[in-house]
Amino acid sequence: AIYSPEFREMVQKMTGCAPLTDRIDCSANVYPRSGHLLCHDDVIGTRCISYIIYLTDPDEAWVAEDGGALELYPVETAGTPGVVPTTSLLPKWNSMAFFTVAPGKSFHAVQEVFVKDKPRLSISGWYHAACAPVGSENATLTQLKKRNTRETGETTDDAVAQFTPFPSAVAAVVAAASLASRNAAGDDDDEDTETSDDEPLGPDAGDLSFLSRWINPAYLDPANVSLLREKMEQDSSVQLREFLK
Repeated sequence: AIYSPEFREMVQKMTGCAPLTDRIDCSANVYPRSGHLLCHDDVIGTRCISYIIYLTDPDEAWVAEDGGALELYPVETAGTPGVVPTTSLLPKWNSMAFFTVAPGKSFHAVQEVFVKDKPRLSISGWYHAACAPVGSENATLTQLKKRNTRETGETTDDAVAQFTPFPSAVAAVVAAASLASRNAAGDDDDEDTETSDDEPLGPDAGDLSFLSRWINPAYLDPANVSLLREKMEQDSSVQLREFLK
């Protein structure tokens, strides 16, 4: 039914969107416990309407404590979503949600699923228009590509050729792997298994100085990092405002 011309016409009238073509994408998605989807606007190519049909267990109603809500976010500035969602929709059995795909505006996310052994199952996809929406330069994907090009000079999505791992992090991983290997071999020599107190297990001063070129220094303060860790452990999510310079 969702592929029929009659249904597309109904969606078009309800949303006031551009005329829809007969191109419709469809996929099945399942979010187990801890599954989630970060905030984005869905703008790619000629996508015009996003839709989701929820197929959660009809015999065990989905409640807010289960998590997994569809979260809709306001626009804070052009192309930037607000921190707190304005609306949350539970993935109730046999319900359908759809919204117009708008560059830099149709921000949404899937809240983390908190419940165990109760998967969030859905069918989702997009109705397409003949042309890409106006204002695509504000789309999430476009903004990420622009940022990547500005910072690296590369035009690919994954410009990692110039990436150099932090020496201290590499040393810590190597030391831990070596220790685990010796322990597995039954080597109990304290002299061999003892790690140096001088070996940093996280970013050192040089690493922090390097990171501060792009990251807000407030997020590199150990005290703030501890607070963020506590927030993450408590709520399973955290919003970092002005994280990048």
